[in-house]
Amino acid sequence: MRPIEIETWALGIVGRLIGGQPNEDALVELKASWPDPRKAARQLAGHANSARGNRILWLIGVGQKSGVQGANHEELSSWYPTLSAEFDGIAPTLQDINVPFEGKTIVGLVFETDRAPYVVKNPAFGLEPGTPVSLEVPWREGTATRTATRKDLLRILAPLAQLPVFELLEAQLFFRRYDHHQWYLHMDLYAIPQTPASVVIPFHKCHVSIHPLGFATPVSISPIRLTPPYRMMPGGSPFASEPDFINVAHTQHDLFLQGPGRVNLSAETWTEAVPRIAECHSVTVTASLSPVLSSTPALISAELNLSPTDDKNAIAHWSM
Repeated sequence: MRPIEIETWALGIVGRLIGGQPNEDALVELKASWPDPRKAARQLAGHANSARGNRILWLIGVGQKSGVQGANHEELSSWYPTLSAEFDGIAPTLQDINVPFEGKTIVGLVFETDRAPYVVKNPAFGLEPGTPVSLEVPWREGTATRTATRKDLLRILAPLAQLPVFELLEAQLFFRRYDHHQWYLHMDLYAIPQTPASVVIPFHKCHVSIHPLGFATPVSISPIRLTPPYRMMPGGSPFASEPDFINVAHTQHDLFLQGPGRVNLSAETWTEAVPRIAECHSVTVTASLSPVLSSTPALISAELNLSPTDDKNAIAHWSM
């Protein structure tokens, strides 16, 4: 993953935590401080096994109850080698990044889980009578870790639905003044499915995170809308139009991809006035799209820059 994608993912989680919204899901773990590496190995193995090949994110320095406390990144140099030594053979590979937040530093750890199953050593083996089991395949269920069952192991080995690739062609973000204040995002995407099967993306499983540079809390928008572009019908009325791509269709609730095609993403929400927003020169926008049968979203991130606009209601406009 690109560093900006990890940072945006992390800041989105922190924003939902501060806003009192659900933040820990099947792919996210929050730690107020660095956990004991030997105990964390079993938890990480269970988390990686249940992720079924999808990336997982651990945030060190963020607690469910304590909020953002920050963490020392230098501890990673000794923490990860000790943790990986508890694995039998292969441990999840790691990508780390410092995420600044309100004068503190959160350590974001993204683990690749595509080499599951992950096996850890039993710390009680050889130390306690009646403990003949030397190795274990852990499994995460909810927030708890247990030993994997045969059914769990079959789920690890089952083929995963591959995420479509989304190429970002254009993006514009408006902050407008009406009776209330509107955030409006438009993205022009080109979608490329990775399997011959149809891909269905329910709108309720998608959201957008907007993080203006210099502002602590991102703006979250959910659900969003995904549609194919439309064109005017030849010989029709001025209001008659039809989808411009045969491989892309939609309902009021879902997007359907039968093959490669262009997709328009739109999202809006209403908020109070934001002081100094017109002075914000850069905005990071991340769209999270979750197809059916995939437990991880496709992330589309972009950095938009302040730009002029003819929209008379726009307080600020950013584009790429």
